[in-house]
Amino acid sequence: MAISTKNLTIPPDPSQTVLANGDIELKGQFTRGNNYTFLVNVCHAGSEILAVYKPTRGEQPLWDFPESSLAGREVSAYLVSQLLGFGMVPFTLLRDGPLGLARSSSTLTMTPTIIISPLNRPKSNAFAR
Repeated sequence: MAISTKNLTIPPDPSQTVLANGDIELKGQFTRGNNYTFLVNVCHAGSEILAVYKPTRGEQPLWDFPESSLAGREVSAYLVSQLLGFGMVPFTLLRDGPLGLARSSSTLTMTPTIIISPLNRPKSNAFAR
């Protein structure tokens, strides 16, 4: 299925088809954050991908946005990024999953980098909850 808006059509690639139609298996939960966020394995027609799954019922409300709007905002960010040619946001869609309606996106392959200089070095317990 292609994603279409009035001025934008994004043809599906194989990973998008897997993400849109595959069976979702929870692999783990990201515990650092305000919203429920899970790493999932999505399988469809012999292919599988890792993805991020964020159920809407796990969203924490923000004072400056309507409740349960995060998933729609994240899908919109993907579409705007594609429309403007940035390609910075991974493929993102709304779909049902094991914990209900959710925003799901493919994962990005990247090497995380943390730069700590003497001026911004965290205190030893800065990241403890």
